[in-house]
Amino acid sequence: MLFEGPLIWRVTKEKAIDVQCLLLDDLLVLAQKQEDKMLLKCQSKSNIAVQEGKQMLSPIIKLDSVFLREVATDRKAFYVIFTWESGAQIYELVAQSVGEMKTWSDKIKSAVDELKRSGASRNLTLPPGVGVSPLSPSTYVFLCRN
Repeated sequence: MLFEGPLIWRVTKEKAIDVQCLLLDDLLVLAQKQEDKMLLKCQSKSNIAVQEGKQMLSPIIKLDSVFLREVATDRKAFYVIFTWESGAQIYELVAQSVGEMKTWSDKIKSAVDELKRSGASRNLTLPPGVGVSPLSPSTYVFLCRN
């Protein structure tokens, strides 16, 4: 693990989720705290998406095809833009301060650059339904370690 801390995942203007963000060598993980557990929960930008089987936002972001942009209207927020051959997903993450936002941006950019320097992303075995293909609204649970 390279870095971790609290962020807000702004899924829509009306829907913001507190997450514990984990930056790994090749992944960014957005985990939601619930009691003594951390949930990995796919999110939809609308309720209609779940009903129509449209693409969900995964809480696991592979860094091999990510780039970052600042949010023009919020100095504490940044976009993580995840691309692949059939489209893109945009995640808006908000830090508690401008300095913390810059720290997150720098750490993520460094991890992405290191992945590019190493030549290729690792082959990952992710839970079923998680990855770059359209996702089902499944929930994954793992226990916190103290």
